[in-house]
Amino acid sequence: MYRKDPFEMNSGIDSEISLEKVEQLMMSRYKALLVLDSLAATHQKHSEDYREELRKRLLKIDNDEQKLGSIFTGQFHAQAIKTEKVQLDLLDDNWSHFLLRLAYSRSDELRKWFLEYEVDLFKFRMATQTGYGLDISKFMEIENLDFEKVEINPEMAQFINSKETKCYKVSWTRVLPLVKTRNVYLRDGWAFVTVENVQDILVDEFKSHLQKQLAKGARHWSNNGLSDEENRLVPIFNFFTTRNSQGYTSSNADGTLTAQNMDEVAEQNYPMCMMSMHKHWRQFHHLKHQARLYYWRFLKQAGMPLEDALEVFRHEGGKRGGDGVKQFEKEFAYNIRHAYGKEGKRADYTGYSCSTIISGNPPGAGDCHGCPYKHKTSDQLAQDLREVGGVTDKKKLHQIIKLASEDKYQIACSIHLQAKHLGKELVDLEDVASGIINPNQFFDKSVAIGKGKIGKTKLDVEKEQQAKLEKVGQSQNSIKVEWSQKVGKTMEDIKDEEFDDMELEDGDNEKQEIATDKVVVKNEEKSPEKSSEKNPEKSPEKSPEKSPEKNLEKSPEKSTENDNEDPDSYDSDEMQLQD
Repeated sequence: MYRKDPFEMNSGIDSEISLEKVEQLMMSRYKALLVLDSLAATHQKHSEDYREELRKRLLKIDNDEQKLGSIFTGQFHAQAIKTEKVQLDLLDDNWSHFLLRLAYSRSDELRKWFLEYEVDLFKFRMATQTGYGLDISKFMEIENLDFEKVEINPEMAQFINSKETKCYKVSWTRVLPLVKTRNVYLRDGWAFVTVENVQDILVDEFKSHLQKQLAKGARHWSNNGLSDEENRLVPIFNFFTTRNSQGYTSSNADGTLTAQNMDEVAEQNYPMCMMSMHKHWRQFHHLKHQARLYYWRFLKQAGMPLEDALEVFRHEGGKRGGDGVKQFEKEFAYNIRHAYGKEGKRADYTGYSCSTIISGNPPGAGDCHGCPYKHKTSDQLAQDLREVGGVTDKKKLHQIIKLASEDKYQIACSIHLQAKHLGKELVDLEDVASGIINPNQFFDKSVAIGKGKIGKTKLDVEKEQQAKLEKVGQSQNSIKVEWSQKVGKTMEDIKDEEFDDMELEDGDNEKQEIATDKVVVKNEEKSPEKSSEKNPEKSPEKSPEKSPEKNLEKSPEKSTENDNEDPDSYDSDEMQLQD
């Protein structure tokens, strides 16, 4: 519930947090909220499919430094919460929430975005992390939440279906989702909530608390409460708050799409909405107002240079005959330059999002804009997918039609992207193609798949697994050698006196160090069996043997010829390096 300040949770675990860790924690939580944002556009919130997909994507945000995805999806037993490991995980969770909350308190738009997806994340965790050794009552006890409980009398029992004999009495305004679905008993302004539905009360409690804390953060910003952090925290906060996900910005550089390759690139990489407009424009040499707005912004984000856009629309307009070219120069040339941010207020416009196109004005007679998955019949959509969308796989075709009929338009668009690239035989194609929220995002992903920049084949996966195995093997059998002076080409360049009185202490599976003021040898793992077999007496005549099984890491300054010396050739108590 994030009621405690992270400093209150430290309890001596860790009294400091570095700026590097601040940025890492904020980035991990920011990625988690972006996952929730993108899923909200393609799935029904809190459905089984939504939760399963959310769990998979949250796990993917983990890296070597932070494991917030595992914290959000893992199961916590009530008894294990007091262990140091779980406490450290919960501390990272709290730090990331408090820091990002402060960053997103500075404007109404940012507060609204943060509130929506933090509440969604809390609701997901309530549904998936309680019930396994940590039931709702235990969670409420830990969070010091105490709601009024009343007995279920015979009158209430007619309307309440619960295994318990008591229920919670709260104001009806706190459980509006239950009121909306008629899953709660109301009387005299009170709602009587069963234990099975108490999650809705907790979600409302969390939302109310978060709204108050965001308001406090807003006052902190307005009162210049962070003036002392202008050079430390504020730049980090600015980085995240300027990257809010309300729009999608393409990374394509000019030249990805040109007047010369336009038709070819469109056939290979356009989403259905833009392909419908493109085909209509090529056939009738003209687009109506709404389609022009959508298409020009799309072309700009896709990387088509302004000069190419003017050229191709001027040429196409001339095919209409009459005063087509004159009309273009009079009406459309200025508007194209405006869409590219070269006229008017010179704004850097982004392409229209899927939600804008779906919820915008539906196409009328002679129009070609809109979302085909929403605005076309199943027969029209199937025909367009075959003739315009390049879908040849019948299974994918039926899947797209079914999803469109269920109002899952953006998921249908993701399946269309998969269908366009089935020939690539990518094992992670479903993950790569998921989460479409913008036509330009569809285009960017399609181009990247075609160029091999994203997506993995079976061969790529096998290579990654082999590399991981080799890395594990090297780390288990590695000896790290660090020279504190500049060495020559061979060991003969170093005098024998520099190796006098060097000792190696025994230790089972511990890091061993041999050190003088000239050389340091670190043995990361030492086998006790080998150590016991060594002759305790000095053997200066014995030459070190080369061992191909040992991996040596040297100082990058210069290499030596005797880098592969076997550590077993050294004595356990005393050691001499023989040149």
